[in-house]
Amino acid sequence: MSEQDVRNGVREVGEQAKSVITETTEAAKAAVSRGMTAAQEAGEAAQGMARQAAQQATAAAGTVYNQSLEARDVLEQAVVQNPFLSLLVAGAIGYGLACLVRNR
Repeated sequence: MSEQDVRNGVREVGEQAKSVITETTEAAKAAVSRGMTAAQEAGEAAQGMARQAAQQATAAAGTVYNQSLEARDVLEQAVVQNPFLSLLVAGAIGYGLACLVRNR
Protein backbone atom coordinates (compact mmCIF):
# COMPACT_ATOMS: atom_id res chain seq x y z
CA MET A 1 0.00 0.00 0.00
CA SER A 2 1.26 3.45 -0.85
CA GLU A 3 1.59 6.55 1.26
CA GLN A 4 -1.25 8.05 -0.78
CA ASP A 5 -3.54 5.18 0.27
CA VAL A 6 -2.71 5.87 3.91
CA ARG A 7 -3.39 9.58 3.43
CA ASN A 8 -6.70 8.80 1.75
CA GLY A 9 -7.62 6.49 4.63
CA VAL A 10 -6.82 9.16 7.21
CA ARG A 11 -8.72 11.77 5.17
CA GLU A 12 -11.73 9.44 5.02
CA VAL A 13 -11.69 8.95 8.80
CA GLY A 14 -11.51 12.72 9.23
CA GLU A 15 -14.52 13.21 6.99
CA GLN A 16 -16.43 10.54 8.87
CA ALA A 17 -15.61 12.26 12.17
CA LYS A 18 -16.85 15.56 10.73
CA SER A 19 -20.06 13.81 9.69
CA VAL A 20 -20.48 12.36 13.19
CA ILE A 21 -20.09 15.82 14.75
CA THR A 22 -22.65 17.28 12.32
CA GLU A 23 -25.13 14.51 13.12
CA THR A 24 -24.67 15.06 16.86
CA THR A 25 -25.28 18.78 16.46
CA GLU A 26 -28.43 18.13 14.45
CA ALA A 27 -29.66 15.66 17.07
CA ALA A 28 -29.14 18.26 19.81
CA LYS A 29 -31.05 20.90 17.82
CA ALA A 30 -33.91 18.47 17.22
CA ALA A 31 -34.10 17.65 20.93
CA VAL A 32 -34.39 21.32 21.86
CA SER A 33 -37.10 21.93 19.29
CA ARG A 34 -39.19 19.04 20.62
CA GLY A 35 -38.97 20.39 24.14
CA MET A 36 -37.18 17.32 25.50
CA THR A 37 -34.25 17.45 27.81
CA ALA A 38 -31.68 18.54 25.28
CA ALA A 39 -28.70 17.69 27.41
CA GLN A 40 -29.86 14.12 28.01
CA GLU A 41 -30.73 13.39 24.40
CA ALA A 42 -27.62 15.12 23.06
CA GLY A 43 -25.52 13.17 25.57
CA GLU A 44 -27.00 9.88 24.42
CA ALA A 45 -26.50 10.84 20.77
CA ALA A 46 -22.95 11.96 21.48
CA GLN A 47 -22.17 8.67 23.22
CA GLY A 48 -23.46 6.69 20.29
CA MET A 49 -21.58 8.82 17.81
CA ALA A 50 -18.42 8.64 19.91
CA ARG A 51 -18.64 4.84 19.98
CA GLN A 52 -19.10 4.81 16.22
CA ALA A 53 -16.16 7.18 15.71
CA ALA A 54 -14.00 5.06 18.01
CA GLN A 55 -14.85 1.92 16.05
CA GLN A 56 -14.03 3.65 12.76
CA ALA A 57 -10.75 5.01 14.14
CA THR A 58 -9.82 1.56 15.43
CA ALA A 59 -10.59 0.04 12.03
CA ALA A 60 -8.53 2.74 10.28
CA ALA A 61 -5.61 2.21 12.66
CA GLY A 62 -5.76 -1.53 12.03
CA THR A 63 -5.75 -0.94 8.28
CA VAL A 64 -2.75 1.38 8.51
CA TYR A 65 -0.92 -1.11 10.73
CA ASN A 66 -1.58 -3.96 8.30
CA GLN A 67 -0.40 -1.82 5.39
CA SER A 68 2.81 -1.04 7.26
CA LEU A 69 3.38 -4.75 7.84
CA GLU A 70 2.88 -5.42 4.14
CA ALA A 71 5.34 -2.65 3.24
CA ARG A 72 7.87 -4.07 5.70
CA ASP A 73 7.51 -7.52 4.16
CA VAL A 74 8.02 -6.17 0.64
CA LEU A 75 11.09 -4.20 1.74
CA GLU A 76 12.49 -7.21 3.60
CA GLN A 77 12.02 -9.39 0.55
CA ALA A 78 13.78 -6.83 -1.67
CA VAL A 79 16.72 -6.67 0.76
CA VAL A 80 17.03 -10.46 0.87
CA GLN A 81 16.92 -10.70 -2.93
CA ASN A 82 19.42 -7.85 -3.53
CA PRO A 83 21.76 -7.59 -0.52
CA PHE A 84 24.53 -5.65 -2.31
CA LEU A 85 22.12 -3.11 -3.79
CA SER A 86 20.54 -2.75 -0.35
CA LEU A 87 23.94 -2.00 1.19
CA LEU A 88 24.62 0.55 -1.51
CA VAL A 89 21.28 2.29 -0.92
CA ALA A 90 21.78 2.23 2.87
CA GLY A 91 25.27 3.67 2.47
CA ALA A 92 23.98 6.46 0.20
CA ILE A 93 21.26 7.33 2.71
CA GLY A 94 23.80 7.34 5.54
CA TYR A 95 26.16 9.54 3.55
CA GLY A 96 23.33 11.97 2.76
CA LEU A 97 22.35 12.17 6.43
CA ALA A 98 25.97 12.72 7.43
CA CYS A 99 26.21 15.61 4.97
CA LEU A 100 23.07 17.16 6.39
CA VAL A 101 24.31 16.86 9.98
CA ARG A 102 27.75 18.18 9.11
CA ASN A 103 26.28 21.31 7.49
CA ARG A 104 24.48 22.33 10.66
